[in-house]
Amino acid sequence: MFQIQEDTRIMNQIYFTATGFLPRRLELYKENFYKLPDTVAFSVQMGEFTPFPDIILSPYPLVSEMVMKVMQMYRVEFFYRRAILVERKSLESKPYYLLDLEQEAERLYRDFVLKELDDSVQCFLSLDFAESILRRGAKGIILKEIKEMKTDERTADKTGTI
Repeated sequence: MFQIQEDTRIMNQIYFTATGFLPRRLELYKENFYKLPDTVAFSVQMGEFTPFPDIILSPYPLVSEMVMKVMQMYRVEFFYRRAILVERKSLESKPYYLLDLEQEAERLYRDFVLKELDDSVQCFLSLDFAESILRRGAKGIILKEIKEMKTDERTADKTGTI
């Protein structure tokens, strides 16, 4: 099992602007998720050579089209809204999927798990799922190998940056 962490070298260069329509606090995000339109656009400021990461956990859980295709391949189904990230200066854009943080998903799916911990989102992947996204060239994430304890505690063993 692996824990996904955002690569801070990339995420420190991405700033979401004008997100007033969607609260940044997770509790309010979950309450308002179903009120969102089917497609939302986010304006972002990015460094000149900063790539769009494939998984974003903050301020909202977003996955790229590549990750969504792997999720579908593994039959991991989340409620989602389509999202488009648009870089303000270059007007470069990339499609994403904004994921719902429903509580049932953690029990249903073992390949891709989103957990809400301390008002932040944590993402856990199975070995097979992690290998699938790595083979497809995932960008902007760090994989931290973890052991699952019987008490559901997770401890870190190894870290790999992508």
